[in-house]
Amino acid sequence: MFVPDQTNNQQPPVHTLPLFEQFLLQFISIIYEPVSTTFLGNCLAGTDIPIPEVHRLTRKELESTISQLREQQFLNELNQCPPRLAEQLTRQAVAEGRFADLAALIEKKAPVSYLYGKWATRCQRALRQFRIGMHSDDFNKIDEAVTFLEKHGQEHIGSEPPAVRIVARNFDAAWFGALPGSQQFFLLNSIIHYAMDKACHFPAVIAYLEDDEGMTLSEDERVPFQRMLA
Repeated sequence: MFVPDQTNNQQPPVHTLPLFEQFLLQFISIIYEPVSTTFLGNCLAGTDIPIPEVHRLTRKELESTISQLREQQFLNELNQCPPRLAEQLTRQAVAEGRFADLAALIEKKAPVSYLYGKWATRCQRALRQFRIGMHSDDFNKIDEAVTFLEKHGQEHIGSEPPAVRIVARNFDAAWFGALPGSQQFFLLNSIIHYAMDKACHFPAVIAYLEDDEGMTLSEDERVPFQRMLA
């Protein structure tokens, strides 16, 4: 079982939480953008996705659970997980086989639109779509999100490309090494170019590139990054 590696010692470990709370945190981590309790309730009320420990979810139960998760700092005031925990929870959802169903539900209830809506919302949703594409190996979603954020992201959510924000700053070598080689290459290319342009350093990413045994890229795919780092 995938167990998130938390860094906040004041929190109970995620895997010790009730199963419903783990499920809810995974769901929120995939949503990624700020979300209301009402939206969460509407999503889960009519879904066929099994909800652990819940036969019929009530609004009161949901509100109480959200309040507890905020108090324990699993969620902020906008009902978002801390960035590192969000990535760990989403990877946990993938490992437990519920990611695809949850992502499909989210996209149905809150469709992405790159043409309409508030700019901040569109950018947040682009990040969501990037993550969904990354975890479902859907390059069309990744490409659409990256293209949109390259044009509009800097003004509304900052200059970091999604590969840096989502992968480099929450890097896990074992998880990353299990991604398809083409996806690793794409993400590393974005991360390394950003690091060189901004003169910043991502030690965990560099360690992965220098680990001949742990790295799963082919010899040919490694060459460009070895040259950049030489």
